[in-house]
Amino acid sequence: IEYQDDDTRFAINMGLGKIYMYEGDLSTADIYLNESYRIAKFINKKTYIKISAEQLAVLNEKKGNFKLAYGYFRLYTSMKDSLIQADTRNQIYDLQVQYETITKEKENELLRKDQMIAESKLKQSRRAITTFIAVFIIFVGLIIQLIRQNSLRKKANEELAKKNALI
Repeated sequence: IEYQDDDTRFAINMGLGKIYMYEGDLSTADIYLNESYRIAKFINKKTYIKISAEQLAVLNEKKGNFKLAYGYFRLYTSMKDSLIQADTRNQIYDLQVQYETITKEKENELLRKDQMIAESKLKQSRRAITTFIAVFIIFVGLIIQLIRQNSLRKKANEELAKKNALI
């Protein structure tokens, strides 16, 4: 039978091997389970190697070949431990990335708050400067007005003094 890909070939051989083992046809089960193991090694999928090794351990135990069964059981255990370690490393990595992301988000939030505070202070400074300039202009305007009025009063007084001197 021609199969499309290695994953499908593995699954079909594994399924047939399990069925034949369940039915008690251990020699046919041996052919299919060994083929699934060969495919798993060829495509280097640890999950498939683990599954194949486990089934081959069970098969060889049923056949009475305990030494071979023990070898496959050790391989199964090794693959299982390796997969657990890889999964644990992935979980640790995911947690580390999550922690770093949260830390960066908090840093960004603090920077945004600092920026908002700086902008607020800048606006207050601008308002204070604008107010100071407006008050200064009004003050200068008042001084100029007072100087003009004083000057006009002096002229008026001088003219009155001249008119009084003429009279």
